[in-house]
Amino acid sequence: MVSRESVKSALPDPVVRSVQQALARREQRRSIRPKPIDLSRLELIRQAPLERLSDPLYIEQDLLPRLGLNDETGHFPPSLKPFIGQGLLCWQYPNQFSKYLVHLARQGIESYMEIGVRHGGTFVITIEYLSRFNPIREAVGVDLGCSSTLQDYAAGRPGVKVLQANSHDAGFKQFVRGHDPFDLVLIDGDHTLEGCREDFDLVRDRGRVLVFHDIVSEPTPGVTAVWQEVRERHDERFDFYEFTDQYPDFSRDSGAEFLGIGVAQLRDSAGASERPTGGQRV
Repeated sequence: MVSRESVKSALPDPVVRSVQQALARREQRRSIRPKPIDLSRLELIRQAPLERLSDPLYIEQDLLPRLGLNDETGHFPPSLKPFIGQGLLCWQYPNQFSKYLVHLARQGIESYMEIGVRHGGTFVITIEYLSRFNPIREAVGVDLGCSSTLQDYAAGRPGVKVLQANSHDAGFKQFVRGHDPFDLVLIDGDHTLEGCREDFDLVRDRGRVLVFHDIVSEPTPGVTAVWQEVRERHDERFDFYEFTDQYPDFSRDSGAEFLGIGVAQLRDSAGASERPTGGQRV
């Protein structure tokens, strides 16, 4: 019988770290239930003029902070401290997420699936924001557990559903393969190398805009590796965009980069030739 230690010693150090970190995050998710989110904050999106919602600077500096940021990590800079642990608990850097949303607003998104919704902040913000530009007829969120407020949101909004499932389970895979392709799919669930790769393989033909979260985040080298694989192996099929801005003072002091959004967009999809506002085409 091969021992765990012998297998571990044969693996490259980045792979070992990726697995260890993913296991730690999985245990954290098991011990910390998804938290309720303040859905009333969504009125900030619903009531904002469209010209403001088309301005990435307004979204970054005003809208996203007021919507509320996640408090489970120390990866947010001190300047955002007043907005952490409240509202929608969105686990995104405003200077990345703002430009990404503006880019998506030009893509005619009508259907959306998010793998790994956690508390639901990114999920509900994406739906509400894109709905201001184009009707969202269907949105599906999946995670190991879902908060009661996220379930309330889905129950009160036609076409939205949340699934409590593991994205690697046979039942969920059957659901995805039997479903019409989505316009937009965000992969933000299992952050291990193999787990992220498996999620991509599941949806690679089930969406025209495929998105990875945490593509430059040092705690998630597995996602970074899969993103690089996708760019190298599918460069004839997709156009690639990256939204990886950091907060200079914080990244300099920490000596690391965090989060990062990578977009793989089918070349024949709407708006694929447009350069994203503030993003980098790679």
